[in-house]
Amino acid sequence: MLFNSPQFMIFLPVVFILHWIIPVAWRKPFLLLASYYFYMSWNPWFGILLAGTTIIDWFVAMQIQDSLAGRQPATGKAKIWLLVSIITNLGCLAGFKYSAFLYNTFSFAGAYFSDHSPHYIEAIIIPVGLSFYTFHSMGYVIDVYRQKIPAEKKSANFALFVSFFPQLVAGPIVRARD
Repeated sequence: MLFNSPQFMIFLPVVFILHWIIPVAWRKPFLLLASYYFYMSWNPWFGILLAGTTIIDWFVAMQIQDSLAGRQPATGKAKIWLLVSIITNLGCLAGFKYSAFLYNTFSFAGAYFSDHSPHYIEAIIIPVGLSFYTFHSMGYVIDVYRQKIPAEKKSANFALFVSFFPQLVAGPIVRARD
């Protein structure tokens, strides 16, 4: 769903009006559902990717906070959890953004040294906003690791922070404390 599409011109006012009509206790869950609906309107499978990386980073941040427990400098356990987050996020980013390039490079190199012609992948569909929400989420985990903010105990609050639809696809990347 593009910001200038007819679907978005209906989606935004409906979400805005419902947000102010429903009870306060239901507003965050409603915005979370609306954000996932918005993101999954591009491709439903990308919602699984967004949810997966969000769950991993929320869990990792909780583990980092538990392993630090106010200690300075960071413990080895906290560093390992930070690496889990960084590797997971950058792995997803690299997998979607660079897998076609790497495949085509190796296919061409393989064809150069053999009698086979190279097989190319023209393009891989990249999840919209992948870089934004990846760095957004990683920034949060890094801030927890540096003990600048406490880890969010409620997974739904963190999920809304990562997936909030007005900034999901175009940023800006903001700090969790803001």
